[in-house]
Amino acid sequence: MNRARIDLRMARTPEEKYIMNEDMEHGWLKSEMDYICKEWKKGTHISVIAKDIDRDPDEVAFFIVDRVRRGKLKPRKGGALGRELR
Repeated sequence: MNRARIDLRMARTPEEKYIMNEDMEHGWLKSEMDYICKEWKKGTHISVIAKDIDRDPDEVAFFIVDRVRRGKLKPRKGGALGRELR
């Protein structure tokens, strides 16, 4: 869907709006990005990755979804769970 068209529709309507995930941090340091990608490829569970970098597991999950959608990461066997929990 066209992002600009969605934004324009949201701006023009007086209807009540809901913005999801406002309580989450969406910015990433390069060091965090590199770490997440490395651990994702190793098969590390996303909750372990999140704990290691002191981030909410949902933020890590959204980052991974974004990277997969942009072709920067590949889906993996085991998905978010990876190979194992530490």
